[in-house]
Amino acid sequence: MGIALAMSCNFSIIGESSKCVFAFINLGLVPDSGAICLVTKAVGPAWATDLFMSGRVFTGREGADWGLFTEDVPTEQLEDTVKHYIKKYANGPTQAYASIKTLINQAQYADFMMSVQNELDCQGVCECTEDFKEAVNGFIYGHYIRLFLVRQARRFFVVSRRRKQINHVLM
Repeated sequence: MGIALAMSCNFSIIGESSKCVFAFINLGLVPDSGAICLVTKAVGPAWATDLFMSGRVFTGREGADWGLFTEDVPTEQLEDTVKHYIKKYANGPTQAYASIKTLINQAQYADFMMSVQNELDCQGVCECTEDFKEAVNGFIYGHYIRLFLVRQARRFFVVSRRRKQINHVLM
């Protein structure tokens, strides 16, 4: 959800060495929060397919180069860069900014809501599969997962963030 949320913002600035991943596939799920629509429009279908199906890690710099983020900066410059954006746009022609954003949203998101609904429908199907249950059990109990390579660092993140949802699915 983090990358899709960042892509929904007017500007998204990321530390160049930040690590990013679309990890849904590691649980046998499809991306959500409009990620399919946003990322596919930004990088094209070939790259989107690779990012979503591989679950591979990429850097903030790579993501910015592909168009997922507005700008990548060295981590130590991140706060100053964000402050610069805030100052610049807080003191600009707000009505023109609002109009530009309205026009961009109309052009960009005409099919967004349909895409989000399609993600929800597919997510519901995936959550009922044995692949998903097996992946969740592997994350929770540390079992070998037949379909997925799981790194120790991801295991804690996913379990701690989704424990309530996972327990509901498993019961």
